[in-house]
Amino acid sequence: MNKEEIIERLVELQKQEFTRMSYYDIEPLIKSRRINPTAAQINIIDKYMNRFVKLDKPHTCLLCGGNDYSWGLQHGSAYCTCGWEYRLYHYIEDEEGNNLTGGRIEMALQYHPDSYSVAEQ
Repeated sequence: MNKEEIIERLVELQKQEFTRMSYYDIEPLIKSRRINPTAAQINIIDKYMNRFVKLDKPHTCLLCGGNDYSWGLQHGSAYCTCGWEYRLYHYIEDEEGNNLTGGRIEMALQYHPDSYSVAEQ
């Protein structure tokens, strides 16, 4: 995809309604780790998870439809061959740096399209 195609596709994606991830999508994993977060901690986890799209096929790129991604330079990040970012490692912490989920969560998630801007400088 060239730059113009990427911008056009992103604008299309931003017009669509996507369900966001939430605490409840990872609650079984958290409970399996014998973690019982408070309501305040659930809010922090929910806020973190809301940055991502809930997809039936999480490994299929929203932008180009491909499923070929590779690790990025930042720990836990990966990118589709078209450049769309995935987050694979998740460390959800409170303001004091306490991990709220009992450790790293390994899950391929794509950022919600409204996280991106098409404005050029």
